[in-house]
Amino acid sequence: MGHLLRTLAILEALPGHERLLCAGGPASPAALPEGVRLVRLPALAMDADFGALTLAGEALEQAKAERRQRLWQTLETLRPDVFFVELYPFGRKAFEFELTPVLTAIREGRFGPCAVVCGVRDILVEKKDQAAYEARVIDRLRRFFDAVLVHADPRLFPLSETFARLDDIPVPVRYTGYVAPVRRPGRTRAAVRREFGVAEDAAWIVVSAGGGRVGSEVPLAVLAACREQPRLARAAVRIFAGPYAPAAAYAAMEQAAAGLPDARVARFAPGFVDLLAAA
Repeated sequence: MGHLLRTLAILEALPGHERLLCAGGPASPAALPEGVRLVRLPALAMDADFGALTLAGEALEQAKAERRQRLWQTLETLRPDVFFVELYPFGRKAFEFELTPVLTAIREGRFGPCAVVCGVRDILVEKKDQAAYEARVIDRLRRFFDAVLVHADPRLFPLSETFARLDDIPVPVRYTGYVAPVRRPGRTRAAVRREFGVAEDAAWIVVSAGGGRVGSEVPLAVLAACREQPRLARAAVRIFAGPYAPAAAYAAMEQAAAGLPDARVARFAPGFVDLLAAA
């Protein structure tokens, strides 16, 4: 969810431009910014261990072929000025089957003049063969990209902390600062508390597990702490398990919340930054 919400925040910050989002993950309850068009690719995602795609065999090959064709047709029709790619080549290697053909075509001028930009988070996942990984990233950046935008503050966590060959990147690298959704005008602290049934003077604990496909241990640990600590037990607890939380994990959270006086579990809440401010 974090990657998607950051992308939506970037799109929202570019009013006055024609904006099109190609999304190929599971359907999300997050709303598109006004004026942004969506092209939905057949859904693919990584498994819970982030080691393989969730489809296999003939179904996977069919989804890959359709995704390749739809992405190509989109770029051919739109002929964009900028093709902004989230995370790749620092991640998403499993999606080279659809990215390499269009990136090659862009370099050949098949879609007209088009800059290719990578947007990457601050902290990268450590790889088993880090040297080979970094060499592959640099090769792809050299072949296909014009710039790298790092969504971070280098005073807190520079990209070089998890990518040793930062100085070897052959294109400009720019830090954008952290990208986050903005608070909505008029959605006051009192209004948000009323919306979620929390008294103005109550302690309010908000817990999120992101998309929820992994990480259910976090809200379960919070609920356990609330049962053990009288001060926490009196708080209003609102758990957001994530739209992709497995049914068993969601049921476990509901069961754990049932033993507290004011704890509720939901999958998702729009305008999450407003909830954090209100808590």
